[in-house]
Amino acid sequence: MSNAVLSARDHYAGQTYQDIALKDGDDVPSVLRERINPPQPTVDIPFSRYTDRAFFDLEMQKMWRRVWQYACRDEHVPDVGDYYVYDLGRLSLIIVRTQQGLRAYHNSCLHRGTKLKPSGWSASIQCPFHGWDWNLDGSLHGIRCDWEFPHLRRDQAGLRQARVESWNGFIFVNFSLQGPALVDYLEVLPEHFRRSTRNHASGMCIRRSTTI
Repeated sequence: MSNAVLSARDHYAGQTYQDIALKDGDDVPSVLRERINPPQPTVDIPFSRYTDRAFFDLEMQKMWRRVWQYACRDEHVPDVGDYYVYDLGRLSLIIVRTQQGLRAYHNSCLHRGTKLKPSGWSASIQCPFHGWDWNLDGSLHGIRCDWEFPHLRRDQAGLRQARVESWNGFIFVNFSLQGPALVDYLEVLPEHFRRSTRNHASGMCIRRSTTI
């Protein structure tokens, strides 16, 4: 561990979260007494990281398309037909509550790429441009002037899905169909909350549901 990290911690000796909680006099659960502070690099982050377009494009390509990210809460989509639009740069997903659970679809019409929805409620997902319409399960419901599309294979015209999972009431999405499940991506958090709620049985109520 570097001297810089040690000196920074020594400077705030006795003023950590755990120290303050103990001074309050309550019986602090053991899970909240733990101190796990991995060393952090102290080198300055270049200002260009926040302003450089090339670095932004690299993040969008290499990171944001591949990682789990918080999108909304269960309360945003409580009933079948409720949906929430999650935008990230030029990417957009529709998170919808269906009879089968949560689904996440790319917010783009398969016909001409028009953005399908803002946030709200709907019995189906219809493109505002040419009226192509999908069921909440992603299957194609109908298209106007369907005689003009004899070549269309309806069984292959479903909305493109992304991954979506709910943990502790928080809904996460992942644009990539590859990679670890959300519970693995969260690493120590699920176990931390399980231990915390065991110590405070009358405290926070956790409801966990997972649907892809």
